[in-house]
Amino acid sequence: MGKQQTRHTGKGEPVRERLCIVTRQRGDDADLIRFVIDPEGAVVPDVKAVLPGRGAWVTAERSVLRQAIHRKAFARSFKGATQLGGLDDLADRTEQVLRQQARGALGFARKAGLLVTGFAKVESALKSGQAAALVQASDSGVDGAKKLSRLAGHFDVPVLRPLTHDEMGLSLGREHVIHAALLDGPGVQRFLAPFRRLEAYCYGDDTSGDSIEGSTQRAE
Repeated sequence: MGKQQTRHTGKGEPVRERLCIVTRQRGDDADLIRFVIDPEGAVVPDVKAVLPGRGAWVTAERSVLRQAIHRKAFARSFKGATQLGGLDDLADRTEQVLRQQARGALGFARKAGLLVTGFAKVESALKSGQAAALVQASDSGVDGAKKLSRLAGHFDVPVLRPLTHDEMGLSLGREHVIHAALLDGPGVQRFLAPFRRLEAYCYGDDTSGDSIEGSTQRAE
């Protein structure tokens, strides 16, 4: 069972650590996903870590979750559970929940005044040092995405591409959105975390955002 340990950042803020039931390594709980058993006996993702009951934590990567299922790690973690359901499509259901959370974070960031969209506004936010992260559609055109990606790299701004332009547009009530920037401000990390976790889940270690060509290929 993913036991909790608490350490502190250099600013004295608590960081909760959890133990992955597969890798047996500890990590920030923002980098893992909690799973619980619902009333019907099915294993379900609890990405906000708020559902009642005992939880099992898994590193936020699809490949690691598949190992948890294959190695029967959930059966060992949820001791006393006679039969666990929902494992066949758990990886897909988990991705769907993570995508919903990322889309919600995009909308909330806009309402908080911490999001700008459109090539020109995003470019300005990067050049002015206001951008905390560049968020681009995974199916964006190569030329424009390349230019902003290189600009973000120049200013050491992370580039994330976990959502399609349709998903980004749906989150913001527009036909489609290709380029967005999360701006520095209070609570920005709370909005950024769901994007990091979704990208890690979908692409594993390949989350650097250095290659827009690679990002376009994997979206296809």
